[in-house]
This record gives sequence, structure tokens and C-alpha cells, in this order.
Amino acid sequence: MQIDIGYQPWEQNFIQTKINQTLLFKVNKAKQLRYVLIELFVITRKQQANILLLQSYQEAPCFENNSSKKQIRYENADIYGKQQLKKYHYIVLDQENKTEFSQFLVILTNQTTKYKLIIQNLSQMPCPNNCNNNGICKNGVCLCNSGYLDDDCSQKGLQIIPFQKFQQKNDNEMLQYIYMSFNYTIGFNMLIKFSKKWENITDVRVQILISQKFNLPSDSNNTYDEIINDKKIAKYKIKSNINLIDNEQIQNVANQTYFLLIKIISNKNAKCCIQIEFDEYVDEEDQKLIKLLVILSIAVIILSCFGIIAYRCFRQRSDKQNQNNIYSNPIQEDIQNYQECPICLDNFDINQLTQLAKLDCNHIFHIQCLTLWRTYYTNTIYSICPCCRQVME
Repeated sequence: MQIDIGYQPWEQNFIQTKINQTLLFKVNKAKQLRYVLIELFVITRKQQANILLLQSYQEAPCFENNSSKKQIRYENADIYGKQQLKKYHYIVLDQENKTEFSQFLVILTNQTTKYKLIIQNLSQMPCPNNCNNNGICKNGVCLCNSGYLDDDCSQKGLQIIPFQKFQQKNDNEMLQYIYMSFNYTIGFNMLIKFSKKWENITDVRVQILISQKFNLPSDSNNTYDEIINDKKIAKYKIKSNINLIDNEQIQNVANQTYFLLIKIISNKNAKCCIQIEFDEYVDEEDQKLIKLLVILSIAVIILSCFGIIAYRCFRQRSDKQNQNNIYSNPIQEDIQNYQECPICLDNFDINQLTQLAKLDCNHIFHIQCLTLWRTYYTNTIYSICPCCRQVME
């Protein structure tokens, strides 16, 4: 089928029963009409059709014969629309530097599908489906109003405050999309909890996507994908891929806006309360390093304590030995002349002569008592005998 596209949009309904349909269309290029917008609206209501739009120049998209895998050769495609099983598909062509105006469009479908096809020339970069009147088109990008998602603002979602705990208050509403916008961060931990009302449902699925666009998570492009079965708790560690050493790279992304999109999928129409918590991200390698440093610090403290205790014990023993070596010990005959310590006035024990000290002046004391006496006179140059005041060497 051949189509000529001029200043007026071309529009026609199709019922496609074949696996693919190929259309050849020509664009009558004008200076003020730079872009070609190809839009396909699925009219079939029963079952979601798996549709893929493919476009190429000079020859129709086809399988490459030289490839070991079945790969289709094309120049533009609505891969995202196929991933999301959307009822709206589109391709935008920039004709500014194109000299070949004959173009081929291939429509692939997995079932009999009724759809409307619109092709038109435009002067400005268009937005998909005019943003469904739920946003503003700026340079071909939809800036969606609060509460709307997707590149054409066609999906509703609940917006939450970044990095603050979220608790769903009403369990009568099933949330499919939850999202938040935030500036650059090195990463964060996120915990998603489901209420006990989902205990008997085992097909809960969570998909998470971090992007700079409002694209939705899917089987092909999602960052995280997990089926929640038993505990109804999903834990995620989300880390930035920015090199923290590269200051220039950090400055380039510091003011950029990112979107965290959470998609909750269940085959059953279940109702539940959802709770989302955030924590500061700590890299696993950093955690291992921190744990190692803590263990080493504890080991150093323990070894230091043992060292101090051992040093004090050794010092006390050494001091005691040194003190014992300072004085000479009396003999039994000396005890007969001096039977009690002049300091503490306790009688000497003849069996403990090693604990007694005899001075040059022949006076005898308990070593412990004499040590205390000398300590009392630490400010004097020489200690003196408590009895005769003779200087002790």
C-alpha cells in the first residue's frame, strides 16, 4: 500500500489479520515541515495486542540473513510501546537531513487487531498523543502534571516525598504506580512492606526503575524486578553509577532530576496497605572496611589493656624486688634486740625475716612500713631513720 503525505494528515482504520503489514509512504517535504509523526491507536478492546512499529528508508524492515539470530534490520522502532503493551504507538522522524523521502513502515502484531493509523507532517518536534492533555509539551518531551506518568502522561501514579517514610492510609485503593523525583544522590536503601491482607496472594511482583524520564518499568528495561511471595517485604540497595572521584561528573549531574518509579503487579485485584522506608546507602565494600576497622580497633584496645595491666604488674613486682634489694635483712639475733616495728608497733615474726629491713644504724622495720615512711619524706634529699634520724643511703 502506497501513501502520499502532504500538508494534510493522512488517517485510516485497519483490521490486520496477518502477522505483519508493510506500508510504503512518501513525504512531500516542505521547509517548514521538518518532522513526520506516525501514530497508531489500537481500537481492539478485548485483549491487549502485542504491536511493534518498525520504520526504515530505501527498503522495508526485514530479517538479516547473515545473522545467526533472528534480528530485524530497521532504523526506527517503538520498542517502548511494545514493552508496555500499550494501545498507543508512535514514531517521530526528523527529515531535515534526509534526501530519501520514500519510507517503509512495518506493523507487527500477534493477533487480529483493529487500529487507526495517522501520519502527518509537522513543523515542530511533536509530543506523543499531545501528552494526553495531562502535561505540557516542550521540545518533544512531555512535562507531566503531578500524578501522571509515562512519556505521554497516560498513566496515573501516586507521588511521594523523596526519602521520607510513606504509609498508605487507605487499603481500599490498589496502587499500581508510585513515584518520586529527586536530585543526584550517591545511593540509598529502600524497604517496601505489604500489609498482611496479601498473605494468601503469592503473585505480587515489584518492578523499580530509576530514570531521568517518566518511562515505566517493564520486563525489558526495569532496573530491579522481584516477585514477593512469603514475607511481603522487598529490600533494595540502589547505588549511583557516578564516579565519586570525578568532581566534574558530579557537578554535571548534581542539578539533574531523577525519577524513582515503582510498579506493583498482581494478577488478582488485591487490596493492601503499602509502606516504603528509606535509609542512607552504605556500600558493601565500605561496610566490610568499617567492620574490619572496628574489629582492628577493638583488638588494639584489648591488646593495649593487656599491655598496661602486664606493665603495671611487672612494675609492681620490679619495684618490690628493688625495694627488697635496697635493705639488708636482719638475722634472728637482731630480732632479740628489736622485737617490734617502731612505725606500726607490731611484733616481728621470726619466720618472715625477708619482709624486714635492717638499716646501717641497726634499727629494724617492716619493709612495707619503711617504704611508706620514705614516701612521706619524698621532698627531702635523703630519707632519715624514724628512730635515730640518721640519713638512709
